[in-house]
Amino acid sequence: MSNHKVSYQCLTPQSFLERSVAAFHQKDAIVYRQQRWTYAEFATRVNQLANALKTGGYKKAIA
Repeated sequence: MSNHKVSYQCLTPQSFLERSVAAFHQKDAIVYRQQRWTYAEFATRVNQLANALKTGGYKKAIA
């Protein structure tokens, strides 16, 4: 066994996206045919959709 400590942080889809934006802000996140979205643009759209769902009355599911 190794004596090295491991840094562990649970990655949720949101935290993964936030880390990706911080690391790859202007790099392509999605390429579909002739369209391209950077990580920053993708994060903006994801957050807009999440806010629209919250405003529309959708709530976090309890598992």
